Amino acid sequence: MEQSPQVPATPKTHLQWGILIAVIMIVLFVVYYVFAVPQQGFARWIPTLLFVVLIILAQQAYGKAMAHRVTYGELFANGFKTTAVTTSLYVLFLILFLIFVPGFKEQSLNMAREAMEKKGNMTEDQINMAMSFTAKYFTVFMLAGTIFGTLIAGAIASLIGAAIARKEGKSAPPAS
Repeated sequence: MEQSPQVPATPKTHLQWGILIAVIMIVLFVVYYVFAVPQQGFARWIPTLLFVVLIILAQQAYGKAMAHRVTYGELFANGFKTTAVTTSLYVLFLILFLIFVPGFKEQSLNMAREAMEKKGNMTEDQINMAMSFTAKYFTVFMLAGTIFGTLIAGAIASLIGAAIARKEGKSAPPAS
């Protein structure tokens, strides 16, 4: 009776890294909230840039765990699975945060109003109308923006990470 060759189990790095990245993003979110960091300029892009870098690092870790015997598609899939885990946990946190910290919505709306007033290109009536609409759909906008934003950033990071990761191919002998 022939035995089939043992295939090494695929490491679940996407779960480990997804949880780690979600925790980091949650901590950053709380820091931004506690210190009322305005979501303008470079500060607005720090979480996204950090997220992209961490997804790429997750792919590097997956490649290393697989002795770099991976394909572009496998690396991309791992990056996107990591993104999905991170996004799911982060959205769950945001839902709970919105429920248990109702002041967040008010703080966000006040910051948005101040930004509109500072620009000076809208009348008071236009600002009030925009704020009314934003207040009404705040949760939907926030969650949809988070889901689509992280999935798009994660897809881009996965493409980049898969392209730059070391790959020796499936048929190559393991690196020594």
